[in-house]
Amino acid sequence: MDPVGALAGFEPSRSGGPSFCQAAETRRAGRTFPVRPIVPSDRWIRNIGPVTVDRLAFKPQTDDIRESPALTLIDGLLAAGCVVQVHDPEANAATQRLYGDKLTYSDHPYTALPGVDALVVVTDWKEFQRPDLEYMKELMRTPVVFDGRNLYEPAVMQAAGFIYHSIGRQPTMGGRP
Repeated sequence: MDPVGALAGFEPSRSGGPSFCQAAETRRAGRTFPVRPIVPSDRWIRNIGPVTVDRLAFKPQTDDIRESPALTLIDGLLAAGCVVQVHDPEANAATQRLYGDKLTYSDHPYTALPGVDALVVVTDWKEFQRPDLEYMKELMRTPVVFDGRNLYEPAVMQAAGFIYHSIGRQPTMGGRP
């Protein structure tokens, strides 16, 4: 069984709807490519506050959200009862046509961060490969980053004080070795 399918059996969300993983599995069923989950499980989501999903398009520098893993992620976060903020310099309008007022939209990556408990990076945009980590940490309520594209170096994120999860690498715990 693949990772999303294996995680789909976790307990229901706090909202009583389908769990994050169940929603991801349902949305993914109609797709022709595998979607690797960025957020590890519903257990993480249970007590989370607002979440920013950054870079929504399927490919960088486009507004094409068809087949974007961000849609699966957003669906799961909404189903779990999370408040979701999004940012993508090109795809905000396309995303807004799909989700309407279910999401909060930001035109700048830093304006999507105040008060959030986590940032999830979905698409690789070269413009955002060197963010101001100190400023990001100041803005976020909880400095947690889920990096689905391995844009950042774990040692750099750890030194900056972030709890950092990426694909295929050990997570960092915000300044602790």
